[in-house]
Amino acid sequence: MERREELLSKIPNPNSDPLLQECMRILSDEQRRLIRLYYLEGYTDKEIGGMLNKSGRWITTKRHIALREMIRHSGRINIRRNL
Repeated sequence: MERREELLSKIPNPNSDPLLQECMRILSDEQRRLIRLYYLEGYTDKEIGGMLNKSGRWITTKRHIALREMIRHSGRINIRRNL
């Protein structure tokens, strides 16, 4: 749990990071919600699944799809940065 807390603390605030704002903008509302709940609010996939009546596995899959879209989009705007 400590490792997760450490990783969460390194995520930039989406309100102050233009690249992250741009990448979040291209996501669907559902994808944005999953990313926010997991990375910004610290919920697990299982917890998010319980909130949305979905399996933790479904949440994991959808979250990974959203991350891939964000990474692809970040390459299109010609800014290299680790997410």
